[in-house]
Amino acid sequence: MTKDFLLEMAAAYGVQDELAELLKDKPEPKVPMNLKCLLAEWRKERCMKRVEVLRRVDISSSQLAFYERGQQLNPGVRTLGKLAQGYQMPLWLLLRVMLSEAGVISAPGAGKAVRKRKRR
Repeated sequence: MTKDFLLEMAAAYGVQDELAELLKDKPEPKVPMNLKCLLAEWRKERCMKRVEVLRRVDISSSQLAFYERGQQLNPGVRTLGKLAQGYQMPLWLLLRVMLSEAGVISAPGAGKAVRKRKRR
């Protein structure tokens, strides 16, 4: 599913064939289901401390804690860029998780994404 997402993005820039060749024999990367899990796993795998992340990102420590605990769920695009910079991760990975959480695309291993309709 992540490969498909990357190829769709690459198609928008006219480099789909080149990327497809690079990804040909690569396994599908595991992408966490939500922002909270992604941030926690990324920081843990890289033995990073929250203080290190805060030095690289321009948001408050309480706001960062809200994202890491899953208390704040919908960061804006600018904030996603700051988080990507702070955690030293690719922005596309954060976008992938946010689109999955919103039900726009399905996560690996999940069924077909269904957008929920708001009741009036």
